[in-house]
Amino acid sequence: MSLTRQSLLLSLGRSSASLARLLVNLGVARLFGERLELAAEYQNVWLVFNSTYMLFIFSLPSVLFYFHPRLDEAGRRYLMSLVHQILLSLGVVYGALLWLGAPWLRDFYHMSPDAVGHLRVFAIYSFAMVGSAAMESTFNLLGRFKLLAVWMSVESALFLVMALGPLVAGAQPQLFQGPAALLGALWPTLGPEAASIRAVCWLLSGMALLKWAIFQLVLAARHPDMAWHPVKFVGARVKPLLGYALPITATTLVAYLAMYMDKNIVAAWFTDKAIYAKFQAGALEVPFVSVLVGSVSVVMLPHLSRLQHEGKLAEMADLLAEGVEKVAWLVFPIFTLLMVLADPLYVAFWGPAYAESALPFRLYLLLFPMRLMFYGQVLNNLGLQRWVLGTAAGDLLLNFVLAIILVRFHWAGPALATVIATLAEVLVFWHLLRRGLGQPLARILVPARLWRIARYSLVAGLAALAGRLAGRGALESILLGGTLHVLTFGALAWRAGLGERVMGEWRRRAAARKERTR
Repeated sequence: MSLTRQSLLLSLGRSSASLARLLVNLGVARLFGERLELAAEYQNVWLVFNSTYMLFIFSLPSVLFYFHPRLDEAGRRYLMSLVHQILLSLGVVYGALLWLGAPWLRDFYHMSPDAVGHLRVFAIYSFAMVGSAAMESTFNLLGRFKLLAVWMSVESALFLVMALGPLVAGAQPQLFQGPAALLGALWPTLGPEAASIRAVCWLLSGMALLKWAIFQLVLAARHPDMAWHPVKFVGARVKPLLGYALPITATTLVAYLAMYMDKNIVAAWFTDKAIYAKFQAGALEVPFVSVLVGSVSVVMLPHLSRLQHEGKLAEMADLLAEGVEKVAWLVFPIFTLLMVLADPLYVAFWGPAYAESALPFRLYLLLFPMRLMFYGQVLNNLGLQRWVLGTAAGDLLLNFVLAIILVRFHWAGPALATVIATLAEVLVFWHLLRRGLGQPLARILVPARLWRIARYSLVAGLAALAGRLAGRGALESILLGGTLHVLTFGALAWRAGLGERVMGEWRRRAAARKERTR
């Protein structure tokens, strides 16, 4: 299976999860309407999990990509069992800490008294998600991309139903009297909205436990060499793993602290939770974009690891350049489209109460052109873990200082701080990438290719602006602007030969399938 197809399958699975989260967030905004403090309560529970989850998986899924291709059969079996065992132990610790720290977290984020119960139930979800954190990397190493895409899609659909179902009943009890009465019977001391959030925590925790159990059963039945078998810690075998994992874990922790620092500062700084609700809505992860970048990076990692092990650094640079160009064909046009249509999008989909969220959203869009690859993963593969850690730590410090200064002037200040700090970090990463590969940066980020895509995107953005200005109302502006953008960019891309490349790839795949069936 080609890298393009592997990336596509993984992107589809991840995109379904990203889309489900977006739909739930939209549902929360629309259901609670002007009651922004209730939306903030739900989002704060997720903020706690998202800010700390990566610390407790200890970068072990990334460790698998590095060590698994380099070990013999016995070594791979021991590695997999060890990773499963460590993740399960870390999950227990994570859940216990979240349960014990719930009262402190409630006070830190200015949440309601009901939040302690929400967080303690969510500790179960946190335990199970850490325990099953190796699922994606395991199926990736097995080459089971179709199964992984189906799994993620089903999980996303269940998440959508289990999250929105109770929230709808709690926000509209007069329309859904039966479910609302059940919520009231289960949690009589809570209001309908708080009871719906508590129900979501329980349902998602149950789903996460089921996911962990099915994952282990599937491996035990179909891939016993990748399943968990209780093992002893052998120092000589564990030391290289920990030596590789510790710098990556520290780097990942720093990166995630930086990623969620802006939200944490706004949530802790302002007692008015409506401000956090608007900021959180603006700090939106656009579906498909980060998913695509991550998917391309994850699929390339085993190949990059092999090329680096064989000393083929020039080939690594060419492979990265191919991935960057593919990502740019999607990222650049989406950047210009959303920059133009941000205001009508928030009014139309989130509601008038979230109109101000367009400001932080536009600031975060400035990060798009900087994130054409997961630099940290690539540089870690080149053995530059400590340099990556130092750079990420500098980014975190700069982000924190700027955010604390700028939040005093405007609640969207931390978003601008993130953009400035990320730009500084990416410049350092470019230098490390050039030095680590021993290749000019222009071989990886090919200026002529990227400028052509950027030029087409800017022209399409101007067409979208004309459509937005011609529209009478938010929805009409979105439709006109979006249509003109897609048609303009599509025509320019087709003229540049993108369509022929895609059709050629399809023809090659069809011929390969036909050859295999003979």
